[in-house]
Amino acid sequence: MVLARLRERFPHLKIKILRGMSIDLAARVENGELDAVLITEPQQAIRPEFCWQTLESEPFYVVGHKDVPALSDSEILSQYPFVRLDPRAWAGSMIDNELRRRQVQTNEMMELDSLQGR
Repeated sequence: MVLARLRERFPHLKIKILRGMSIDLAARVENGELDAVLITEPQQAIRPEFCWQTLESEPFYVVGHKDVPALSDSEILSQYPFVRLDPRAWAGSMIDNELRRRQVQTNEMMELDSLQGR
């Protein structure tokens, strides 16, 4: 939806879809390689000559197989295999921070380097 709204507002805008970690894409803007990027929320300070604007919010979900009993999210995460998102990715960092804040111990079985790995 964000891209559709951008095209409506700026019909002559050239959009190129690139895959990569948010931190790397943000660095490409800072280095002048790209004009702008759509990324997850930065988990580090943005240099003052750049700006950050929230365009959309997306919640995180705990997803399990249909045979997993109706347990709390922390019980599911601690009792069943957990696929972790690389903590160097800002979304992975956000997830790790929330797990630490809630003191949830996971049963980690795998790590993805990006959401595109699914």
